[in-house]
Amino acid sequence: MGANEARHVLAMTDDLGKVLALELYTAAQALDLRLDMIDAARRLAAASDAEAFAAKIQNAPAREAGDRAAFLGEVDGLRRELAEAGPLRAGDAVAAAHGQIRKSIRFLDRDRALDAEVATVVRIVADDSILSAARAALKG
Repeated sequence: MGANEARHVLAMTDDLGKVLALELYTAAQALDLRLDMIDAARRLAAASDAEAFAAKIQNAPAREAGDRAAFLGEVDGLRRELAEAGPLRAGDAVAAAHGQIRKSIRFLDRDRALDAEVATVVRIVADDSILSAARAALKG
């Protein structure tokens, strides 16, 4: 019975590796999209005033609302903070893991068949390429 259970555990760890690979693939895409979104917000913040920036916010108080001035003050603080902030970047280990994924798989800018890319990310998780890159970035 123990040998059968060991085989089952090995199969489960193989499946877990595949799930991890898909999560990392998704996370790489999400990181790219997030950085683009923050950069777009920073460009908008730098090129606009509080009123123009507030116009992009859904469910903002109406112009004649009593709390509009306080809202604009908060929006202007956020706008200035975004405009003046340094570049947003991932931490060293995350950037290294992301870079390792992007060496093999390009950004998904439009819908396409992902079979080969899924197989690729499963392979680079299994061969420790991603983990090795992240560990190397942490060391130095």
